[in-house]
Amino acid sequence: MVSAETLSLSPKHGVRIVPPSTVTVEQVLLAVGDEVGHGNISYASRMNKAVVVFLKQESDVVKLVESGLVLSEEYIQVSPLAVPSTRITVSGVPPFVSNEALEKELRRFGKFASGFRSVGLGCKDLKLRHVQSFRRQVLMYLDSPTQTLDVSFRVKHENGYYMVFASSGNMKCFECGDVGHKRIACPHRRQAAEAAPPAVAAWPTPRRRPWCGSRLRGLLIPRMQCGSSLRSLLAKLAIWKNRKSQVSGVGWTEPVLYLKALVSARLRIEHAFHKLTCNLGLFNAVWGIKQVLCLVSEDGALQVNF
Repeated sequence: MVSAETLSLSPKHGVRIVPPSTVTVEQVLLAVGDEVGHGNISYASRMNKAVVVFLKQESDVVKLVESGLVLSEEYIQVSPLAVPSTRITVSGVPPFVSNEALEKELRRFGKFASGFRSVGLGCKDLKLRHVQSFRRQVLMYLDSPTQTLDVSFRVKHENGYYMVFASSGNMKCFECGDVGHKRIACPHRRQAAEAAPPAVAAWPTPRRRPWCGSRLRGLLIPRMQCGSSLRSLLAKLAIWKNRKSQVSGVGWTEPVLYLKALVSARLRIEHAFHKLTCNLGLFNAVWGIKQVLCLVSEDGALQVNF
């Protein structure tokens, strides 16, 4: 015989919880009871890796979804059964960026089913278990028919902008395999490119003029990682371009001016890239040594010093 309570229940009374593998169903129900009252739990069962719980009141479902659970000192989000929500992972979020700033951007893609929570870094050592990563998670009711999301956007904090990534899956980089960025913005790829010496093209070798080398050595270029090869390459390119113009009858321009223009163009390209990726600190470490070549102001503007 079916009880009257069973007939009064609907999917709106159910929630879905995915606890850690070491947590039992009983521990989950005790945590649920601490939030909504143990007497308000009607049915429960483990289904695959999740625990499905039916509560007596729909208001308790709303309360439980908003509050979430804490199991084994880990925050666990609760999803309603009636409207399946999607777990969104926001990556690359500095700790000083507020949840309100993220919420303002994500509201364009749907409604929120829960609040934000920080994701642990996953350290195995007990002394570092408390360390959090630059990722946050939230449950959303997406407007997309496929219930998927994979976007990037900038959030403002004080006078700076920071690029973050939001995905309904695990956003992995095809370059290094890490989660939280794409291949085009992979920091490991940029570091590898800077560490590898650039390939020097086989430039024509016209007859040298003794004064050209001494004049070019007068332009100070800091010796940095791969800087020696870059300096030599740009100097050769400036001399070659000047000789080529002279042979073709275009005219004569001092190689120093060519070299300054090439270095200035390279600085502006590097500055634009690092500013776009919110990594001006790396730009200063590589190009701003003792402010010989350039200086980055407090508002992020580039000042060339030659």
